[in-house]
Parts: sequence; C-alpha cells; structure tokens
Amino acid sequence: MDVLLTRYAGQLRHQRGLSESTIGYYLELVRPLLCTEIVSDETDLAKLDASTLIGFVTQYSASGVRAPRRLTTALRSLLRFLRREGLLSPAFDDAVPTVADRPSGVLDRSLTPADLAALVAACDRPGSVGLRDSAILAVLVRLGL
Repeated sequence: MDVLLTRYAGQLRHQRGLSESTIGYYLELVRPLLCTEIVSDETDLAKLDASTLIGFVTQYSASGVRAPRRLTTALRSLLRFLRREGLLSPAFDDAVPTVADRPSGVLDRSLTPADLAALVAACDRPGSVGLRDSAILAVLVRLGL
C-alpha cells in the first residue's frame, strides 16, 4: 500500500498542485481505509465496495475526532485516482456519503409534539395548498426530518 500511497501523493503534488501539508493530511485520512484487512495490496481493491466506504465514513464521523467533510473530500480524491490508475472500474467516489459539517456543540433542534400539532393545525386543510402542506409535513415527520 505504501507504493500506492506514494503514487497518490505524487498525483496530488504534481497534477493537483496541493501543498505538502495538505497531501500529508489527505494521506493520514485515507491510510486507515487502505491499511485494513480488506485491502492489503492493490489486488484487494476489488473487495472495496460502497458499504465498506459508508461504514468507514460512519465510523470516522461517530468518533467525533475531526471534521468528517474533510475525510469525504480526501476519499473522493483517492477513489478518482484509483479509477484513473485502472484499479477501480466503477465510479465509487459517488458512493462516498455526504456528511453534515456542523460546528461542535450545535445540535439539531427537534420539534416537540405540541409544536408539531400546532404546525399541522396551521395548515388550511380544505384548500389544495393546505392539503399539500399537511402531506409534506406528514412525510417529514415519518422520515424523522
């Protein structure tokens, strides 16, 4: 894997023009994925799939160590490189999930049942716009959004 990461670093340096500190940061972020038991050499890259990528990003995001958006940027960059090198055939960079990059300590505020009831009651149900609004609210509630 070190040879592959060296080639990737060279591509970041010469083709993308990234600074050495950025290259080092990208390598630090993607190395754990490439150094797992799933990928021990270039031939094992065929074992890499979307669920592995999603699990890797989810585990990293749950650790709360750093901004997960930077990880997804580095992963997409690595996957594009691997595709250009002929080591990955499908466009796996599309499989990397997007993540919210919220400032630490900021949590989503959810509606209380009373707030939700007031919101639904505010819809003008006899009218077509009110029916549409209440249907949208019902979908949002069921999806947990």
